[in-house]
Amino acid sequence: MIRDALGVAEQDHPTYEMMAAVVDRTADDVTREIVESHCEVCPRCDDEMRDLRAFAGETTPAVWPRMTAAAAAVIAVAMAGAWYVTRPRAETPQVRPRAVAVASGYGRADWDSAVRDALARGAIDPHQQWPASDPLRGSGGEAPGDMSPVATVVDSTTPLLTWRAKPGRYVVSVYESLERVAQSPALQSAEWQVSPPLTRGKTYAWQVEVRHGSSVELLPRPPAPAALFRVLDERSSADLAEARRRFPDDHLLLGVLEARAGMQQEALADLRTHMARHPDDRKAAALVEGVARW
Repeated sequence: MIRDALGVAEQDHPTYEMMAAVVDRTADDVTREIVESHCEVCPRCDDEMRDLRAFAGETTPAVWPRMTAAAAAVIAVAMAGAWYVTRPRAETPQVRPRAVAVASGYGRADWDSAVRDALARGAIDPHQQWPASDPLRGSGGEAPGDMSPVATVVDSTTPLLTWRAKPGRYVVSVYESLERVAQSPALQSAEWQVSPPLTRGKTYAWQVEVRHGSSVELLPRPPAPAALFRVLDERSSADLAEARRRFPDDHLLLGVLEARAGMQQEALADLRTHMARHPDDRKAAALVEGVARW
């Protein structure tokens, strides 16, 4: 059974019984010739024969002590057999099963698995489902498509917030739950870099007050859903930074990792760059279509 499992044919090596018979000098001429000829070309079997002879108390066949008692011969062979089976053995590459090598293009099993899984499925699931409405703001209305980032994950802890320009001055507020954690001064341009830095792994809502004279308009305008984004967690950010450092031109890997993190726009940019370089990659094309539909 062992030989079958390892793929070693029965006739490749002499059996233990044949070796023991040669050591015990009870083997016929044919058996002895088979064993001795094989040991001349097989270091493993030759070592095993030496071990059996050493255990029996000899170093060469010429000095084998004659045992006149049949019982003594039986005991010696039995003891040699027990020792042969239980003795510590050095690993022998001739019969050692080979480990199956797993292809690893990136040196990290999680990255390899992520890319293989994405291509096999032709899809990457969104990081999370964003609410279509806010119970505090009502339901209905249009999503804040003129604001960015919205319903996505960002890597920066000080993201740049942008919105459609309107007449007036702007004041931006960022909230974690109901607590305001950042607020801009009065702005004239329709963008603001958040300060102070936000906490990784947290989800934030933000809004813009458009002040024109005595009127104040809110963006997003109720009952549109709140403008939400999430800051990428520490571990995912470090993994992504490593991928960008090690494989800056592998836009398939970067796009898959960004998509798995929920960074839709960054993922689309990298996947489309990959498609531009590999226009016949239909599996990657399916990934682009799927991420674009989030």
